[in-house]
Amino acid sequence: MCQISEATVKVHLKAILRKIQAQNRTQAAIWAIEHGFRDPSLESNGLSIDGNGRAEPPAVSSVAQPVAPRSTVLSNNKQRQETR
Repeated sequence: MCQISEATVKVHLKAILRKIQAQNRTQAAIWAIEHGFRDPSLESNGLSIDGNGRAEPPAVSSVAQPVAPRSTVLSNNKQRQETR
């Protein structure tokens, strides 16, 4: 395990943010995606990245999916909790 102080991490993070002209980690993440720094194995959540580095949700079916009534969902959750 790496043994560096929190202050060291902050110094390096600030230097990276300055070099890529980002104000925060969110902007740095966007910059990284736009510049090809991404791990394709992390895309198993159903999102795909378009040519501009933006996440695109999976296509939505035009057929509505049935939804269980709220009382059924609550009942099923209660049953699961009781079996634990």
